[in-house]
Amino acid sequence: MKSHTSMLRLSGYIAGTAAAATLVSCGTAKAPESRPNVIYIMADDLGYADITPYGQQLIETPNIERLAAQGMLLTQCYAGCTVSAPSRASLMTGLHTGHTYVRGNYEIDPEGQCPMPAGTYTLGTLFSNAGYSTGAFGKWGLGYPGSESVPSKVGFDRFYGYNCQRMAHTYYPDHLWDDDRRVDFPENVDPGRQTYSQDIIHAKALDFIHENAETGRPFFAYLAYTLPHAELCLPHDEVYQHYVEKFKDAPADAKPWMTNGDYGTSEHPMASFAAMVSRLDRYVGEVMALLDDLSYDARLVGAVNCVRRTAGGRLVGHNTDVIGLRAAFDCLLGGEQPSHALVLGTGGASQAVQYVLAERGIPFDLMSRDAAKGNYTYDNLPCEAVEQSRLIVNASPVGTYPAVDAAPRIPYGYLTPGHYLLDLVYNPPLTRFLDLGRQRGARILNGEVMFRRQAEASWRIWNE
Repeated sequence: MKSHTSMLRLSGYIAGTAAAATLVSCGTAKAPESRPNVIYIMADDLGYADITPYGQQLIETPNIERLAAQGMLLTQCYAGCTVSAPSRASLMTGLHTGHTYVRGNYEIDPEGQCPMPAGTYTLGTLFSNAGYSTGAFGKWGLGYPGSESVPSKVGFDRFYGYNCQRMAHTYYPDHLWDDDRRVDFPENVDPGRQTYSQDIIHAKALDFIHENAETGRPFFAYLAYTLPHAELCLPHDEVYQHYVEKFKDAPADAKPWMTNGDYGTSEHPMASFAAMVSRLDRYVGEVMALLDDLSYDARLVGAVNCVRRTAGGRLVGHNTDVIGLRAAFDCLLGGEQPSHALVLGTGGASQAVQYVLAERGIPFDLMSRDAAKGNYTYDNLPCEAVEQSRLIVNASPVGTYPAVDAAPRIPYGYLTPGHYLLDLVYNPPLTRFLDLGRQRGARILNGEVMFRRQAEASWRIWNE
């Protein structure tokens, strides 16, 4: 059986036209709850030299530059193909275009492209099989609506964006897809141009990241923005106006971008392109800020239970469970160091328990109702696991009101006076779990110490 001894910490890097934030371990991480979150940002038609880390001097991309400075530059990273669908097929399947089924931009009317075969193994499949929450946001281009290779059928739990790469040429579309449901934008029709697709797609991506950070489930977020692919079109905001002013001395023969098939008209094509690259950079910064707005402990635990608004208006997430748990373990163990622990439950509270145990160097096993999440289930927990785990922590809701007579199903007959039992529940003060341990002579502690320290820490954080 596996034992778990360490957690993960964050780093990031940018590679060519695609940026990725990943996690690296600070030891041998074996816990199923301690897997890295992965965010892969795909830019569409972004040239190698269009961003400042690779020498761009006219277009401002400070967030991408910061990401590169914190990570690494990959100077020999190439797209899978020169055009959209086969390039994305290579990324999704890991195959070059001599082996991928999709080898060109084969269009399907009225919407979509040639699908991949049913059951194609993708990055979404890989992460989903590993227990990740998977989301794709932006441009798909690998199957028409209802086909066998829409995102929901090839490993992605969540999708929001364009099914069709051809329709992604329009930044004010008449519809997008929310999973397999069409979402219409009548305000964009002839020539409304009110809802900018990239902004709403980006907002959905941030929601996905935030929701999974709160639940603590590891996630893979594939952010396939269309920026800065033509059409050269975006809101004429202050960034656009900045570049209009900056490039006013453009060569006299520079012509406006004219309507060409699906592409719309741009009065200032160079300013539009630059502003679209800067808009992409802003999105990258907002993703980084969402990750940065977690305290050190909250980021490593992967869960937030206390949020503070800073003087500058930013929301910073903290995890005060770990503060309370440190105090509870100090109180219960009194300086002792059990050689092994057993954690009952694998939810958000359990993640904080795992973090503090790893912090103290105590290896542990997990017990869950779901066999995919723990070392044991309640049906296959061996007696020797209880006998050898001198510290047992109930991080499940079993024993809470109104079912106060319930207790986790473990063989209590194997508890001894050398055992330590911690129940995160404090109402009732003596849970059935703790009472059964007390009857065997074990040292017991309920969750009151933890929650008092947790509340005190939250008060300090709110008043910083």
